[in-house]
Amino acid sequence: MGKLNATCSVQSTNQYRIRIPLEPLKDGHSMDPKEKTFLEAAERGDRPTMVRCLQKPNPVNVNCTNILGRSAIQIAVDNENVEIVELLLQQESVNIGDALLYAIREGVYKIVEMLINHPSITSEMLANDWAKTRQPGEESSDYSPDISPIILAAHCNQFEILQLLLSRGAVIEKPHPLSCCCQKCHEGMHTDSLRYSLRRIHTYRALASPAWMSLTTEDPILTAFKLSWELEHLAMKENEFKEIYIELSNQCKKYSCDLLDLCRSTEEVIAVLNKKTDSGSDQDEDPDQLTLSRLKLALKYEQKQFVAHPNCQQLLTSIWYEGLPIWRRRNAFTKILLCISLITCIPIIAIYYLIFPRSKLGKIFRSPFMKFIYHR
Repeated sequence: MGKLNATCSVQSTNQYRIRIPLEPLKDGHSMDPKEKTFLEAAERGDRPTMVRCLQKPNPVNVNCTNILGRSAIQIAVDNENVEIVELLLQQESVNIGDALLYAIREGVYKIVEMLINHPSITSEMLANDWAKTRQPGEESSDYSPDISPIILAAHCNQFEILQLLLSRGAVIEKPHPLSCCCQKCHEGMHTDSLRYSLRRIHTYRALASPAWMSLTTEDPILTAFKLSWELEHLAMKENEFKEIYIELSNQCKKYSCDLLDLCRSTEEVIAVLNKKTDSGSDQDEDPDQLTLSRLKLALKYEQKQFVAHPNCQQLLTSIWYEGLPIWRRRNAFTKILLCISLITCIPIIAIYYLIFPRSKLGKIFRSPFMKFIYHR
């Protein structure tokens, strides 16, 4: 019986044992002298030496790596050396690998454009199939297999590079709901639950990027509201990653506030707060009518920072004191005296409003502040 339990225990342990393909560091003294010269030339930006190393009949392996596992093209990208990158891309067997990710991280638009124009890079690789560019068993020490070029560009808020990738057909697919039972989600969850969760987080981090929302949606404020709401619900469902989801939700809230902060006049604030979900319905609305549809939507999605934004509060205050703009600049004695006078004259005001409801005074009597005084 004891042997049986021990056998089951060993089998259970082996079930969760994972083989990670880690390559040992190369010994600098055992490297091929020609490869060492080639990589050192790439580090220095010595183009003539690299050309000599690549000449036939015994050309150096263009994909050789140094003791840190970095190839010549990765070194050239890190150094932002466009001339060396151009030389290496002319070699037929060059493997771009993570060099594209390094270029995106550094924000070097010219090099990114050169790399994605290489025949070995397709639009599918820029999005969901980037992991397929690696050789079997090859692992990156810097980036997870789930980090594709377009996701990294969104993470880094690289507007120009992200726009370039979008123009090449790269897209970010939104993760399926947690309750999804499709084959892809089922396999991902049961194969490696941690990698499945991290893949979702990486994708949501890209979707919550200001650069991504600005470039891919006609209504970025509405997108930020909905995504913030969704991320807060995910934080409650995936407690292990609650802090990450809350951070991304707050990032969306800050983005919507930053957009509102760009308004330079009351007219622009009204245009933002009057915006409806259906863009076509805005054309039928009277621009002078304050519907505040976007503000109501902010309350629905619990966007407290947006509602409390100074530009929003300033407009609400002006609506509250409509017809009495001088009220806030009066002293306490004058305000008390004015309130007593208005309360005393309520019968006269009511009769006047019944006769002339659309007059200038009628609009003043209809203001929220006046209604507040009448009902005290």
